[in-house]
Amino acid sequence: MEIVKQQNRKKHEKANMLYIGLQQLVRNAGKTWLTMGEYLYNLKKGSLYRYVYGRDVTWAEFLGECSLGIKSSTARNMMGCYRYFIVECGYDEEMIATIGVSKAQHMLHRCKSHPEEREELLESARVLTAGGIIDTIREREGRDPMKPKAESFSKGDCLLCGGEAERAHFPLTKRAGGEFTIPLCREHHSEYHTIGVDTWFAQHKRPLEKYLRTLWSEGGYNEGHDAGDLNEKG
Repeated sequence: MEIVKQQNRKKHEKANMLYIGLQQLVRNAGKTWLTMGEYLYNLKKGSLYRYVYGRDVTWAEFLGECSLGIKSSTARNMMGCYRYFIVECGYDEEMIATIGVSKAQHMLHRCKSHPEEREELLESARVLTAGGIIDTIREREGRDPMKPKAESFSKGDCLLCGGEAERAHFPLTKRAGGEFTIPLCREHHSEYHTIGVDTWFAQHKRPLEKYLRTLWSEGGYNEGHDAGDLNEKG
């Protein structure tokens, strides 16, 4: 019996050591994520990125050609969090990284539109999970956090080509509080993830905007959103 206790104690100590190490790695990853946002922000500011290859390229082309493998949507999230929380609000990167950059992404839009709630949300984020933060925000926006979000999707035709829609993609993903879905065939759903959200929406802007305006007008979606606000966060 004593041997078993010793073995369990050693496992407990090892588990705690690994967990503490994992927490530190997550914090370090968060700081790295924000620093990447800083670099990307400064590259885009003043179009400095155009000087990297010595020729005129768009931002999407730069991200596509650089060896970092950063999606346009990911770059936008990085820059958005860095610019708002670090540059505009003056928070320390360590603080945001400790809270969690995933939570910061979920809070970004709410904090920007309701700055009076920012401190309270950040304080809540210290103890809540990312899912808890999402539910809190949905409740404040008058939406039921338990309400299914795929109600607008019906198995039918792909919005873009008329083929059989096998997948439904959220204009704002589930974790970001998406309300409506876009019926897509396998090919166009795969294309969405392959070329990145910015390029994808730019290529299919007209039918998507028409479709989303219809959904938003019928479903009472939050005003102030347009196709440019749509992104994938998870």
